[in-house]
Amino acid sequence: MNKKILSLFVLLVVVSGATKALASLTFSSAAITGDTASTIDVGAGNALSLQTTNGGNIITGSGNVGIGITPTNKLTVSGTSNFTGHVAMGTNALINSIQGTPYQSLLALDDTLSWSLDGAALTNYPNFDPAVNGLYLKGNLTWVTTPDTNNKNIISLEAGVFGVDNYGTGNITDLYGIESASYQEGTGSVTNLEGARTYTGNYEALTITNQAGVNSYIYNSKVGSTITNGYGLKITSVSSNSGTYTNTYGVYVGDMSIGTQTNYPFSFYASDANTYNYFAGNVGVGVTAPSQKFEVNGGVRLNTVTAKPTCDATVRGTFWSFQGGTGVKDTVEVCAKDVGDAYAWRTIY
Repeated sequence: MNKKILSLFVLLVVVSGATKALASLTFSSAAITGDTASTIDVGAGNALSLQTTNGGNIITGSGNVGIGITPTNKLTVSGTSNFTGHVAMGTNALINSIQGTPYQSLLALDDTLSWSLDGAALTNYPNFDPAVNGLYLKGNLTWVTTPDTNNKNIISLEAGVFGVDNYGTGNITDLYGIESASYQEGTGSVTNLEGARTYTGNYEALTITNQAGVNSYIYNSKVGSTITNGYGLKITSVSSNSGTYTNTYGVYVGDMSIGTQTNYPFSFYASDANTYNYFAGNVGVGVTAPSQKFEVNGGVRLNTVTAKPTCDATVRGTFWSFQGGTGVKDTVEVCAKDVGDAYAWRTIY
């Protein structure tokens, strides 16, 4: 063998009747070559440490590295791996920088990485096979915390940032920031099958200005561009129903009046007075199956405190109630057209 070794020190030490070889090897800059496979055996329970001076690299060459297993890739590990730093996948992956903004990302992916979703060919995914009941299985868990000893002001604390940014000139059919899916393909029962679930909770005696389970923004900031339909929240049709739905809800709002409320709780609140609310089907108030466009189980109150508009073709058919003061009777009017095509408020009471 053609090996250039500056020094080799082997010390045999006898400890408790056992013989251990403690070796220190210092190599020159010249290569060490061999013709057959080599093995370094440091004995049971002993550690093997590789270190360089002056920031030198440790390079394996063109071969693979296996830890606890015969490697089939550049690095194959059998067991749990612990990374105290950051992990970058792909030649162009960035660490701690996304468009110049620092992020404490544990995992950075190169935008040239690709994978195929074509049914049976998709096999590279976590496959949970629990041995006991009652486990919580999470495919990818990202949880960010700050210690209670930290007193620094933070602009934004986010568990995960997912984004898609296209600068290409080609056409794209679907561009998603996040796509979530849940499928039940086993024979066991499922109580709740949900595509996404969010929680926001406060556990301290302090004031929070705004709390939202989901907060959505849409914008179009390019002059001359056109977006045909803009949805703050869009719920598409039921895509497939070969089975049976007992109840179907496009939007279901649960109990919003729990606890102390200093104002009236709203299930729906539209703050823009210049927008419209459209319902193609029938609307029921206190009625689960309205038979008319608008059906109310109970009284309807006209409490008109704003200025009464001029009766014309656009107001035609509007009812107006006026609440008189002490000694003045109330009035109920309707905007209607007479035989001479004249519009006016007609007094009903």
